[in-house]
Amino acid sequence: MTGFLLLLVGCDWPSHVYEPYENADLWRPTSQSEATTGNPQRTGDSAGYDTQPTTLVDTVVAEALAVRTFPCLDPSERDNAGPFQESRELLSIALDSDVDTMGLVVLDVNGDGWDDVWLAAPNGGDVYLFDGSEFIADAGSNVWGSADMSTARGGSVVDYDADGDLDLFVLRDGGVDRLFRNDGDGAWQEETEALFKVQDAGASRAALWTDSDSDGDLDLWVVNDDSGETPRLYQNNDGAFDLQEMEDWIADLEAFRDVTQLHAVDVVGDGQPELLSWHSASSDGVFARLWTRGASGLWTASGSPVATTRAALSVAPRHAAGQDGLDWFVGGAEGGWGIQSNGSKALTWSNVSLASWGIPVLGLDSVAVTGIYVGDLDHDGVQDVLWDRVPFSVGIDGFSWNEDRLYLMGEVPDARDQAQAFGLNGNQNGLGGGLVDINQDGWLDVVRRNVTGINTVQLSRCGNNPSLHVRLSWSGLNLNGLGSSVRLDVDGVQQTRWMQSDGPAGSATPPVVHFGVGAAGAKARSLRVTWPDGKVSHNSLDVVGGLAATSYEVVVYRTD
Repeated sequence: MTGFLLLLVGCDWPSHVYEPYENADLWRPTSQSEATTGNPQRTGDSAGYDTQPTTLVDTVVAEALAVRTFPCLDPSERDNAGPFQESRELLSIALDSDVDTMGLVVLDVNGDGWDDVWLAAPNGGDVYLFDGSEFIADAGSNVWGSADMSTARGGSVVDYDADGDLDLFVLRDGGVDRLFRNDGDGAWQEETEALFKVQDAGASRAALWTDSDSDGDLDLWVVNDDSGETPRLYQNNDGAFDLQEMEDWIADLEAFRDVTQLHAVDVVGDGQPELLSWHSASSDGVFARLWTRGASGLWTASGSPVATTRAALSVAPRHAAGQDGLDWFVGGAEGGWGIQSNGSKALTWSNVSLASWGIPVLGLDSVAVTGIYVGDLDHDGVQDVLWDRVPFSVGIDGFSWNEDRLYLMGEVPDARDQAQAFGLNGNQNGLGGGLVDINQDGWLDVVRRNVTGINTVQLSRCGNNPSLHVRLSWSGLNLNGLGSSVRLDVDGVQQTRWMQSDGPAGSATPPVVHFGVGAAGAKARSLRVTWPDGKVSHNSLDVVGGLAATSYEVVVYRTD
């Protein structure tokens, strides 16, 4: 029997608390009676608990609500007028002229519960350790040892061994990629030679972890940046990764070349994710394709599901509130545009003008869009979008900066660019980064790579609307539930997020999804998770909007 368990905890807990198999101090109710009476053993925490039993529904084993509050700065005390604090600067690094070497990875490197930042660079890059108040530079050699990290251009985070600690896969521009296993408490072990019998030494651009053969564990796709090449697939066989011959997996190799990004999404909802490939070049004018896996095991392109004739540099999923379909923000050398789903479980998309989503084309049409970050920055229940813009026609030595763009996508989209008001229009050329709650206050912060100057972490302002951060924990080999769809019901309006960890330009952040609950009077009523194998868990909630400085962390456990 499949069991599901939901916990709600305050966002100020250190992130390592959520490792279900390593931390014996984490209480999980094991029966309905225990969920109803609360946790009699957890009484010594100074912050206190407000444990509220909620209704057991569907396949849920038990659930409990633990609420904590945390301090929030008064906006009047801020240094700037926007909702973000002045930038916390990471030390600048002398960068190579190859702009594709600049990925950024956020994960807890030293096991102290705070997420840290690794900046990839041709010399291997450096680690910046966050202690809750400041970043401290730490040589990468202190973490990765003597491993050859030269030509590092980015990375991917995944708990490939399902031990509760996020591991790191390093992408390199020539030379074999590297896999580091996180043993917790800052101990890292390189497993490249032990787990990869053969590796291709081509230029790696991006990585995707997904169960491509439906055996329950995570396989690894690596996007090859060499012109005319196809991505590589490493099949996970009992914990070892075997390089595959692409003709054994892909029906049309010509249509699978010059890929810039891969996504795995279960569009149909049958427990078998489809592949979406985005391309920088195409012999037939099609720059995005949907691949489905047939009974023979071959992946076949389903015609031209995404009617786009423009090359994609950066892509980010967009879930419109109240809609089931998965849309996409796309950026390229010709600016930014949108691709809209033709309906729930539909295998086709259509190009749309950004104006139809409330975003003016002006300002996104004369420069390249190299990074797209989607998240609910104002906690109104609708995902917003931040665009990194750089001029495309010059090399790194000739870069001139372009102000980035931020559009708040409320129920009635605001077509005004809010980057300056939010303090996010910095003088930089962003290439890689992510939205992540670095300081654990319940609000998304912005971490970005700047190819021509100071790299920044911009900390958000706490506001009056609460949020839900959702983590998944599955007792199988996909511990973090990568590829799952997470849906929150707020007063009958559905918000949907997709559990992933990879971002633009070889960047990655921990697999956590973030929801804004909304203003006073709004109520989050239920949480529904569709797991990668198609099974569903459904949990009731009672989270009220408009509670100042109160956010929640949600952990959904699955045991089968």
